[in-house]
Amino acid sequence: MADLERGSELDAVFRRVNAEHLARSFPAGSANHEHRLEFALGRLREGRRAAEYLARRYPEVLGGEPAVLDLGCGNGGMLLPFAAVGARAVGLDLDPRPEIGAVGRAAGLAVETVAGRGEALPFADDSFDLVLFVETVEHLEAPRRTGREIVRVLRPGGICYITTPPRLRFLFGRDPHYGLPGLLLLPDALQRRLFEGLLRRGEPYAVTHTFWSVAGVLRSLPGLELAEVTSKHWAGPLRRFDWDWIVASKA
Repeated sequence: MADLERGSELDAVFRRVNAEHLARSFPAGSANHEHRLEFALGRLREGRRAAEYLARRYPEVLGGEPAVLDLGCGNGGMLLPFAAVGARAVGLDLDPRPEIGAVGRAAGLAVETVAGRGEALPFADDSFDLVLFVETVEHLEAPRRTGREIVRVLRPGGICYITTPPRLRFLFGRDPHYGLPGLLLLPDALQRRLFEGLLRRGEPYAVTHTFWSVAGVLRSLPGLELAEVTSKHWAGPLRRFDWDWIVASKA
């Protein structure tokens, strides 16, 4: 991939476009506006770190002009740094956000967004070198169907970069999605019942399962093999229960 330093040129454009978009719903300077903008910028920083790390760690996969799919692309923060360094960048979501294209046009980046579902990806077999699967698998009702689709669209030797909250890390604290203390001590069905029936009446619970282990994550993605698991907190076997990211490969 091209010089990764070009990714830093995204910051100003990404901040401006996302701030303008958020201001349509939340007054600029308000707590809601600033919180949501910081979340968007954090995802961009995470995308840059991932692009730098994966290019260094897997040059045989991401050399040249790789094809990258961001599955559940959200605000585009994960995907745009890959476009900035020469990748063919495609983001898929149920309803892709218009600010992704706005950032791409303003920054002169080629980025494509597609509406679709992970269970039936609208791409040919062996289309991508890398699939980004970031904070998505825990929300899926049928993760194995999505996992099989990821395997189908990955080229042989391609990789999938996965993040999802490790349950152990949040077990005795506040859950990572709603900030509710002790929620993850309960079985999945009781989490949903408590949330929808008592805590947030009428609001759907958007989490299907928070995983206990890397092995559990990979069981939801049949056809992928573990390439590595990385943790900032642990070395050895414990990182398989408290990870930061997982890389899986297609045989």
